[in-house]
Amino acid sequence: MEYNGKFICIGLNPSFDLTISVDELSDEFVNRAVSEYREAAGVATNIARNLHRLQLAATVAGIAGENNLREYMAELCRENIPCSFIKVPGSIRENITLLAGKGNNVKTVKINRAGPTCTSAALAELRGYFSQIASPDDTVIFGGSCPPGISIEAYASLMEYVSAMGMRVVVDTDVLRADHYFRIKPWLIKPNEFELERICSTKFENEDEMIAACKGLITGGVDTVLLTRGDKGLISVTRHQVVRVPPAPVKGRINTVGAGDAALSGYLCADAEGRNQYECSQFAAAFAASVISEGE
Repeated sequence: MEYNGKFICIGLNPSFDLTISVDELSDEFVNRAVSEYREAAGVATNIARNLHRLQLAATVAGIAGENNLREYMAELCRENIPCSFIKVPGSIRENITLLAGKGNNVKTVKINRAGPTCTSAALAELRGYFSQIASPDDTVIFGGSCPPGISIEAYASLMEYVSAMGMRVVVDTDVLRADHYFRIKPWLIKPNEFELERICSTKFENEDEMIAACKGLITGGVDTVLLTRGDKGLISVTRHQVVRVPPAPVKGRINTVGAGDAALSGYLCADAEGRNQYECSQFAAAFAASVISEGE
């Protein structure tokens, strides 16, 4: 059965992402960029952009610094991605990713800045946004970190509020813990291995332990866990099934920035087409591989 609701991607701390490539990284000489790319980003925006590329309608909403918000929104408008942001003082942050190396031997260094300070008034205004534009048929995707000024509890409470309204809640953030998810009862969460360890406050020794932890989250109220594992592929876990998908082959220079966002987007797209868990997981891995490959 195909999905007929809207996708609403919520980001409380969007960013401009600047990716710089160098052939090698030296601590003795000046490192000169061989390429650089800057775009409006953040988890919520990345997922909306991916869904748009997959021919699905998605809206970006959230809270953002007012100083450079016009530039940010203009970029999304050029891509025909609807967006709506509540303004707070300050500027949208610029995050930096440094890719050092060639071919398959690329080291990635990421620096994520804090972003502008949010306010409880802005968060309350965002709550009102849902009652105006959302319906129980919609899927609301919460992506990214908490900005300064907003506690993790407040972030979780916003998700819990949306879930209580009857919408499917999807979460892709590294700040929540298991007890938050047991309250929110999301339809899907997408941790990587490190994030799963933080969620469960446990260090895993093997894949079986990770799957057991995912099943524990499902027992607590999560419907689906999509665990992305980098070059080990991904695993999706529901109450009834565990699906393991090896990594899809990639060609050329590899840029893993946004791979997790792409995997989640691919899963959502396949689900929207009425595909089963196995097919959704396969497409998630394939779409992530298509994103991280930069060609020959």
